Amino acid sequence: IYTDIYTDEPIPFRKSSAEEPLPAAYRTIREMAKERRGQSDAWLFCRQGKQIALIKDDYQAPPPRENTFPCYQSLSDGELRGYVSWRTRYLQGDHTLPPTVFLKLYAYELINGIGINRATDGLNQLSALLRFSPPKEPWWQGRVARWMMEYTAYYRMDAQLLWNDPLFLANCLDFQQEILTDADTLPNDQVFNALQLLSSYDLTRSRLYREKPVVFRDGICQMYRAAAHGYEDRKGRSLCDLLFGAFCESPCLLFGDAVFLRDKKEEDDLVYLSPRLFFRCRDGFWSSNIRM
Repeated sequence: IYTDIYTDEPIPFRKSSAEEPLPAAYRTIREMAKERRGQSDAWLFCRQGKQIALIKDDYQAPPPRENTFPCYQSLSDGELRGYVSWRTRYLQGDHTLPPTVFLKLYAYELINGIGINRATDGLNQLSALLRFSPPKEPWWQGRVARWMMEYTAYYRMDAQLLWNDPLFLANCLDFQQEILTDADTLPNDQVFNALQLLSSYDLTRSRLYREKPVVFRDGICQMYRAAAHGYEDRKGRSLCDLLFGAFCESPCLLFGDAVFLRDKKEEDDLVYLSPRLFFRCRDGFWSSNIRM
């Protein structure tokens, strides 16, 4: 015979909810949502972000919920304070791996020019985010590298800044493919690195590489160049076109997988990142010439 009687019980509230009211600076940011008046999420994000960039905090919060396109409004009060606290520590030199939501929010700030003085500062900070490898976001580095390409085009920056960035080159497959396309004019170490990054086999695991790395590197590069020339002579097309697809200009939405505000008139322009890879703006619409 069951003798337990189940009755209604009050839901316990966390003590932090009652004991730690939201600071005034955060309440001001929350109030901005009331001024939205039909504006987009990106508009509100940028408006709030300019104020959040001025705040420093030191608050211990539980990990935030996963979110594909996080905004400040999608965070709870504790999560918002947790993000600002992480960013404060990060800018002070603490580079421990944060939740993916925090990485995305910070990248969105940089893309929108929040918290930076110059576009080059934003590009450098985006490059620094390539050091992180979120376990739940295996394509993080590739996504950031793509944002860096679009950032360079949108803000009309010198493409050489990308070519001089080792972290970017190590994570951008488009640029590695360009290196192989121009293998005849580039040094062997650069060509070998591109082959290593694009290959499904780790070339550095070879016994010959461990015993004679320079001989192995030079031999692999010579073999690739010979194969590329032989294929082009027989087929009349590039080996890179066969392996990675031919270049094709097609419409693209810059920062389409980020929260980004387009709030200015964009002048027609053609921004080259390499002799073949470019972004074009025409009548406010963007297209890119990439391998497909």
